[in-house]
Amino acid sequence: MKSNAFDVMGKVAWLWACSPLHKKWPLSVFAINVIPAIQTNQFALLIKDELPVAFCSWASLDLECEVKYINDVTSLYAKDWMSGERKWFIDWIAPFGHNMEL
Repeated sequence: MKSNAFDVMGKVAWLWACSPLHKKWPLSVFAINVIPAIQTNQFALLIKDELPVAFCSWASLDLECEVKYINDVTSLYAKDWMSGERKWFIDWIAPFGHNMEL
């Protein structure tokens, strides 16, 4: 993983900790939902005044992975994120209300 990926991961972790929903989730969900998004460049990170304010990630799933994800949102492996053409939002974190900018 490139050093820039670690920078992005840190910013997303900060947003995750600021989100009333996400901060209750275990760290294992962060690893499942965030690391593959960064590795596959399937994310948007909104920076405002040099601070992270929002993060969005998506996956392109094939039918099998889509069904697996519908049944268990923690079931995706890194290889699944670019397995097909079915677009799914995986995470949307905007704890400071920057939804429209994303």
